[in-house]
Amino acid sequence: MYLRLRHRIWWAYHSISPRLRPFLGKVEFAQPTGETDKARARVVAAALEVEWRQRLEEAKGAARVPFWERLERAELAWEGKAPPERPEKVEAIQFDSRLDDWLLTRTADRNKTRHMKRATVTKFTIKFPTLAAVTRPAVQKWVDDQVGAGVAIKTIQRGLSELRGYWAYLEAHGVVGEDHQPFIKLSIAAPPGAGWSSFAADQVAALVTAAEAAEDQELADLIRVSAWTGGRLEEVVTVRVEDVDADRLVLRGTKTEAAPRQIAVHPSLAPTLQRLAGKRKSGFLFADLTENKFGDRSNAIGKRFGHLKTKCGFGKEYVFHSIRKTFSNILWSAGVQRELISQLMGHKTANITIDVYAKDPQFATKRRAIVKLKYPSPV
Repeated sequence: MYLRLRHRIWWAYHSISPRLRPFLGKVEFAQPTGETDKARARVVAAALEVEWRQRLEEAKGAARVPFWERLERAELAWEGKAPPERPEKVEAIQFDSRLDDWLLTRTADRNKTRHMKRATVTKFTIKFPTLAAVTRPAVQKWVDDQVGAGVAIKTIQRGLSELRGYWAYLEAHGVVGEDHQPFIKLSIAAPPGAGWSSFAADQVAALVTAAEAAEDQELADLIRVSAWTGGRLEEVVTVRVEDVDADRLVLRGTKTEAAPRQIAVHPSLAPTLQRLAGKRKSGFLFADLTENKFGDRSNAIGKRFGHLKTKCGFGKEYVFHSIRKTFSNILWSAGVQRELISQLMGHKTANITIDVYAKDPQFATKRRAIVKLKYPSPV
């Protein structure tokens, strides 16, 4: 397998032996990795290599079929008849052998979703090469190892959901039996203290200072906007100039029905918003961010934040979402009702029987809550 740069995208290639070309209908495998960085392209290519080697093994198996049997199959195909089934033993079937077929059925999935599902199944195949290796006790141990390695609970849950979907496909096509369900009734026990921690207000200020010291003004401004609005990373990077007025801005979230919301502009945030917008009348507030191949504007700057907080001494329990927790904690300590905090943060309304803020609170009420936020300079 080798890589070649074509139109600024790295492609992965794998030559096919002349003996196997008639069975595969090509002289080599070739597929774009979708990456411009060679190191990341090698990671994608490694997953492709697993798939290609499986197809080569299948072609070798077909090449070993006696000529008379291949001739018999060709005659049956000419007559429109199916060749006799020779069921494979489950022990010999590679776990991801039907991955491509399954992904072809996922027509409603976005490209990013299919990419994530491919990555999940491919990584799982490294640990469980064959279907026979996939048993509930073995999968439970794999889950426990993931938790012990510090993998986020939500990440493990997402992976299991994707693996269940793939297993259901195998079951529907008779590859595995209905009585064998290794991905259900699994326990995911979070370790003590698991979950995201909240930054203190002075720690948020320290992050802004560190970003500016690293000459990353864009990241410093992103932290500021999130700290004063409680916005998610994905929301802040998609704020448009048209969404910003002198006294308010609109966060267009997608997590819940309540997420799109107006936020009062704190006086300390106003100069930053004015500088970012400049004289523009439209476009993204953070104009220089670029999209990845899945249309995500938050990916690259999210990684920059990860490097920054690690350099500042914060562990895995601190993420960009921790700034939202800081926003919530400061408002709660200042006496703002939880129901109003939930609406400011774009959460679904809590189940409270009697509350003056049961629906959409008046903007003046929102402003009174926002002005209670306090951070040290230079936030």
